[in-house]
Amino acid sequence: LILENEQGDRIAGNNDISSENTNAALIMMLPATGRYRVIANAFQAEGQGLYHLTVHATPASLPNPLLSVAEVTLLETQQLFQSGLEYHQRSEFQSALRLWEKALAHVRTEEIRDAFPQSSRLGEAALLGKLGVAYFFLDDYAQAIDFHQRSLDIFQQIGYPLGEARSLGNLGAVYRTLGNYERAIDFHQQSLNIFRKIGNRLDEAAALGNMGLAYHSLGNYQHAID
Repeated sequence: LILENEQGDRIAGNNDISSENTNAALIMMLPATGRYRVIANAFQAEGQGLYHLTVHATPASLPNPLLSVAEVTLLETQQLFQSGLEYHQRSEFQSALRLWEKALAHVRTEEIRDAFPQSSRLGEAALLGKLGVAYFFLDDYAQAIDFHQRSLDIFQQIGYPLGEARSLGNLGAVYRTLGNYERAIDFHQQSLNIFRKIGNRLDEAAALGNMGLAYHSLGNYQHAID
């Protein structure tokens, strides 16, 4: 589900409310009076057909009649996550950090954990990783390592190899920046092994590039070339 303004700019989007609820929903305050376009699309051809779209205006002080409190909170969390990405892309890392911290508090609430146990743990791990990235760009490497490690722990606990591999790669990037190239290579190698196992060629290439940079920093130019 995608919401665009009159100029065709994407204002918001949502695929699934959660891993437990594959309906799409958007909750937001429109930025201005005007015309908006809602697009319903599908990833597979089987998704073609008729869709039922409901638009409901609800005062902020009243509960949403179409969604549970937990679903509303989860959608708000997703919007905080996306807004954080937008700030991060503009290099406004402190603003991104604040939004991701708020989103993390949301996914850790009892109502979210009870209603969406899988989504809450996955979201928590992803947000911890994003906080690690923000701290990295703020040059707070100790915090970056701490958050990436906590993200890695959850991804390993829930059995999500893609997240696990990316957390390992993030740890490698921090240690390379700190000049601990041997440890950086170890993390990148672990990351590479997982990417190869799950067949993620794009991230595999990135992991190889990161290992090459670490070997170059060590002065091992032959390994860097390989």
